[in-house]
Amino acid sequence: MKLSEFEFQAPPGLKEQTLIDAGLIDGFVSLASPVGMLNVAFNIRGVSAVAPSEAEFVAGFEQRFGRRVVAVDRLPNQLEVGVERTLETGRLAKLPVDWRGQTDFQRTVLEAAASIPTGEVRPYGWIAARIGRPTAVRAVGSALGQNPVPVVVACHRVVRTDGNLGEYRFGATMKAELLKAEGLDLRPNPGVLVANRKTGVVCYPSCRVARRIAPKHQHWLGSSRQALAAQYKPCERCQPLFGG
Repeated sequence: MKLSEFEFQAPPGLKEQTLIDAGLIDGFVSLASPVGMLNVAFNIRGVSAVAPSEAEFVAGFEQRFGRRVVAVDRLPNQLEVGVERTLETGRLAKLPVDWRGQTDFQRTVLEAAASIPTGEVRPYGWIAARIGRPTAVRAVGSALGQNPVPVVVACHRVVRTDGNLGEYRFGATMKAELLKAEGLDLRPNPGVLVANRKTGVVCYPSCRVARRIAPKHQHWLGSSRQALAAQYKPCERCQPLFGG
């Protein structure tokens, strides 16, 4: 028998995996999260998209990114542990992300959001100040709304100055569920900042330092101007805005 007469059956998924490895298409898997199943897309650069598991995911991905995405059985070994750890802990750590399509400003905003500790929140203005653009609060909100990898990069931890959760790409309900899963108490606070009368330090209410303030030492404030007028010192951990 001649070699040309042999027929070989390629293993299922080999073609798609070859295209993924070549960087021509993305793959995705469905993974459990605190808010249900999520589709996590990836390529040779890292995680490229995260969204609730739904029928429109493939069409939406291809429309936004201009390339195909196909379902695969599992994440590559180098990503699997990192993605699972990020979903479990809420920390991005060293998980690689494909930032193509994001401007430098958008990426800077998202990296600042990723620095917010699990179970805590910060206002949009905090992000703007942190990236050196204190007047760009509205642009910060827009950049967060374009986050290609929500949950993995925790834009749900950014809220309005008054403590209201604000908008979220996948709806306020999902935003609240994510924060509750991280242990955040979503009941309204008496103010937007809380100071410790004993130490003279003022924090955002969700800050780990603020949670240790005894009720008898709490001084709730309606604005950072009030904190400034009372000569409180900003917490070194959560770094609340002053004068706003």
